[in-house]
Amino acid sequence: MRPEPSSRLAGSDDQVVAARFRRHVLAAGNTVDPAVACREFRGRDAGIAALMRYRGFPVAAGSP
Repeated sequence: MRPEPSSRLAGSDDQVVAARFRRHVLAAGNTVDPAVACREFRGRDAGIAALMRYRGFPVAAGSP
């Protein structure tokens, strides 16, 4: 049995995010540096702090 999608996942915001993802990441393909495409899509640089916290590594306070 599949879980029901939450209302947060079924809103119009998802369509906006999906359109931004298509425009900045998928449509750009390999013509744009991946870091630039990620920055344009997310609005900030990518970081690994969340991954490190998730895996139990210490992360400096204030890291995104």
